[in-house]
Amino acid sequence: MTARFRLSALCAITATAACSTPSGPTQDAPTGPTLRAPSPIAAAAAATRTAARASHSEHPRRTTRPKWRQNAPYSSTEVPQAVSLGGTVMSSPKVVPILFPGDPYDAQVRDFFTKLSGSSYWTETVSEYGVGPVTVLPPYVPTFAASEDTPAWLTAFLANPPAGVPAPDDNTIYAIVYPPGWGADEGACVYFGADHYFTSMPSGQNVIFTENPICPNGYIGLSGLDNATFGLSHEITESVTDPLAETYIAVNWALSGWASADEGSAYAEVADLCEFQPNAAYLDPGIGHVVTRIWSNASIAAGHDPCRPLLPNRPVYFNTEVVLTDGTQTFPYGYTKGLSIRPGQEVTVPVRLQADGPMQSWTLAAAEESNPHLNPDIYNELSFSWDSTEGQSRDVRHLTIRRSAPPDGGTAQVFLRVGITSTSGTTVNESWLVVGTE
Repeated sequence: MTARFRLSALCAITATAACSTPSGPTQDAPTGPTLRAPSPIAAAAAATRTAARASHSEHPRRTTRPKWRQNAPYSSTEVPQAVSLGGTVMSSPKVVPILFPGDPYDAQVRDFFTKLSGSSYWTETVSEYGVGPVTVLPPYVPTFAASEDTPAWLTAFLANPPAGVPAPDDNTIYAIVYPPGWGADEGACVYFGADHYFTSMPSGQNVIFTENPICPNGYIGLSGLDNATFGLSHEITESVTDPLAETYIAVNWALSGWASADEGSAYAEVADLCEFQPNAAYLDPGIGHVVTRIWSNASIAAGHDPCRPLLPNRPVYFNTEVVLTDGTQTFPYGYTKGLSIRPGQEVTVPVRLQADGPMQSWTLAAAEESNPHLNPDIYNELSFSWDSTEGQSRDVRHLTIRRSAPPDGGTAQVFLRVGITSTSGTTVNESWLVVGTE
């Protein structure tokens, strides 16, 4: 695959593949009008995150308390929140589907787009971030084959839009749905699932677009059409809340550990923050297709499930919070809420159980989970024990975590993700703890 993808939380780690992408035009960019070099979100997101980390004074080595904490004392009562870096959201978003011929899911994908507009799902997930109602325009079906160099061909394509394709503006998203099998031999459905980007026209107008391959053999537990609509909802909701990688792409201190567990750093978008929950994929009754749930600042502030839409037949939300008074280094990504455990040491932490309504006791478990944006922990460094694996709301249980030293002089992973699951019957919720070495 040519270097055109920012591998987001929908990327799959295989072997030691990292979620990163070089930038710049490819050698086989389409001919046409003189264009400025495409500006894929890979480079833009990297630059934005670098600047944000610098402004927050996140250091490769912790020598002083980071400035982003100096104005917010350590507090177990701070509400986890997704925060904006000051950019804009789409107030009147318009989605232009670009569909390729021969797609066996063409009718279902068109149905998804038709029902997205005006759905309660849309209002419940993005309106709190200032995003207005979405309009889905008629799909465009190109006569040419899908290209692997999307920013370049899309920019050239829009330099002289064909009939039926509106010119880009700050509220337009071009949702490109690739046919099953497209690019699979070079990375699609292996190293990435779906993503959203922007590139620039010669006029300076940004073009916001998503790339959505359909993975016929399954991806992140979903296959075929379900994978397609889940990815589309994920990327479209992030496109409207963070179109240029400068709006809802960051979190506050209380949510920094959760974000780091998901994304490898405390820079995550609103769909990323929920996609690793056991119930992230949701069959929306109004749309009739599987969609992603996304983070809600309002819901968590009210003490409820932070991921919307709220799930039917689940009157009570229950989960855990590890009570922490400090953070840990996540080099090279900075300092985040977490727990430092050096190899050969063990630490016991209190875990608070929480529910937003009356509920019987539930079962607790902890396990080390592969971080989707870091190399896997080949040494399985962490082991766990509880003082009790059952409890109910307002109880505090104690979790002991031991970190073994890597054998044969190996190097310990910089930081690890611990998943803490709360289970009652068939309902499972999960919270995360980041474990670093310092």
